[in-house]
Amino acid sequence: MCDIEMIRDPITMAMHEGVLCHPGLNELMPNGDWISAVNRATGLDLFIYHHLFQGTFCVAGWVLEPVEPNGKNGVLIELCNMVLPPDWNSPDRPSIPWMQWRTRPVVEQAQEQMDKIKGRQKERARREADDIAAQYDMAKHLRHKGEANEASSLETGHTPFESREHLGAEIWDETQDRLTEIAKSQSP
Repeated sequence: MCDIEMIRDPITMAMHEGVLCHPGLNELMPNGDWISAVNRATGLDLFIYHHLFQGTFCVAGWVLEPVEPNGKNGVLIELCNMVLPPDWNSPDRPSIPWMQWRTRPVVEQAQEQMDKIKGRQKERARREADDIAAQYDMAKHLRHKGEANEASSLETGHTPFESREHLGAEIWDETQDRLTEIAKSQSP
């Protein structure tokens, strides 16, 4: 029987998360004003590199620091790409608040997404409750006018009901105004 020894290789693990920096493909750029401002705002040590093959400029951070000064054998993770260096006011240069948002911990990003999903669910539930209340009010109004059959049909769903939010506020208001005018013209 042969013994197998599992060895933790940090370079291989880091390469699963990032890109191996190669001096023939990636040229590390000196820190300019924009990346320095981003580093101050985020508290991280990000840098810009020029991707020589694609011709783009990338904002990146080290997953595994390089041993050599030119970045060789370091593993980096790209955060965003630009067509021009950021200090040249590249048209696709991200704002500093966006960079702060982009570099947040994954736990915070996941929590924000969950909060958005819960917010949408609550909003949908509120709209449905409002629709049911509006349908109930309409049925109550029909009963008050002596139209009990129409009211029951509306409550049971046999008669379709479009709420103001579902139909659209403009169409709803326009229809309501038109019906009011018709009712006024028919009254003696």
